[in-house]
Amino acid sequence: MKTPTFLKSQKPKTFIGKKISPKGGVSVFERQIVIPGYDQNKLLNATIWQGGCGGLGGEVDEGLVRKGIKKLVLCDRDIVEITNLNRQFFVKEDIEKPKALSLAKNLRLISTAGTILKAYPDIIEKYIKYHYNKEFDIALVLVDYNPTRYDVSDYLIKRKKPGIFAGISLDTDSGYVFIQEPGGPCFNCAFPRRDELAANPCPNSPAIKDTLKIIAGFILFSIDSILMGLPRYWNFRLFRLSGRDEDMKSFQTKRKGCEICKNY
Repeated sequence: MKTPTFLKSQKPKTFIGKKISPKGGVSVFERQIVIPGYDQNKLLNATIWQGGCGGLGGEVDEGLVRKGIKKLVLCDRDIVEITNLNRQFFVKEDIEKPKALSLAKNLRLISTAGTILKAYPDIIEKYIKYHYNKEFDIALVLVDYNPTRYDVSDYLIKRKKPGIFAGISLDTDSGYVFIQEPGGPCFNCAFPRRDELAANPCPNSPAIKDTLKIIAGFILFSIDSILMGLPRYWNFRLFRLSGRDEDMKSFQTKRKGCEICKNY
């Protein structure tokens, strides 16, 4: 597919989401603020930086903007294709347009707290290079390319920021969530760099919404647990839709001699 000329400009764009605040009425957040330990103000003041605006990114972001996140910074250089529409947060009119810009545009319509949506139609590495001092609370690493995961993991260690990594198996039966927090194990500790892990091919690989919804739930809870200090007895979760094997949860630990975090 030919790259549209407007994508080549790679200009970021900011959208402002809708804000629902009825005068004297019931808060849109009424049913979540009554959850024990839940702190709505943490979300209303948090900034999430995200790499990857495809199926998993859109599924997570739909939850974040409804729940009231303050700001989302979205990075993705890909464009929308017709085969994305069965599971990603796009419509027919978005085809051949940048994913980051289209996702931000669509999310603004379901926002409840006036979320600021900053879209960068470019690779995450450029965000790291040119926006190093920009503040964020959590990074979501929702790409399908392992070298990028390792690069972002290293960046987060240096910035002393938490990150949430997620991926899906090629048969779509399983998915994982790994949480990297300052002082704890990094992505390379949990997934040691190997040649066969160089990339998880995206074009024409199987994909379905079922798996995305389950992983998104784990990610949304992980964000709340980091921001609000909610109890969480794992930093790695793996689930399998078929039940062929047992789901897994564990606390991964730092790996001795890890090439990325051994000096931190």
